[in-house]
Amino acid sequence: MSGRWFFVLLAILGLVYAGLAAWVPPHDDELYYWCWSKELQLSYFDHPPLTAVLIRASTELLGDSVFALRLPACIATVVVLGVIGWLTRPRGILFATVFTPVFTFGAIMITPDTPLLLFWSLYLAWLVAVHQKLTPADGGEPGKVGWLWWVAGGLLLWGLKKAATR
Repeated sequence: MSGRWFFVLLAILGLVYAGLAAWVPPHDDELYYWCWSKELQLSYFDHPPLTAVLIRASTELLGDSVFALRLPACIATVVVLGVIGWLTRPRGILFATVFTPVFTFGAIMITPDTPLLLFWSLYLAWLVAVHQKLTPADGGEPGKVGWLWWVAGGLLLWGLKKAATR
């Protein structure tokens, strides 16, 4: 599957996730996290704060609706699938990945795993990209990685920490 078709199918899947997010009733836990987003804090009793921050950002832009509550999960799922597809050869295996529980049942639900998977996959993509810059495929001189790349990596690690710890 070519890169263009892969991204077209990923966009279609994102639209399907968005439709399901608006149609399926919210789960109790999602409403609990929505309550957190009304009074943001640095940490919560049993979970890290990034779930509430994502919900707050989405509901500030789109209002209090089930779609707005779940939009960060839909975006995160598409990004994670995009990273998996970018790293996987052949891409045909991605079709099977879409039908795993994380990407079927969990794709539209906003949970503490949502930002964790998002930042983990983005950091993994960052690591691969930096490795490719530092070790060229043609065996030539190692490339250089500018300071903005290292800042981006640090921000992704910070997001990963905020997604994983209280």
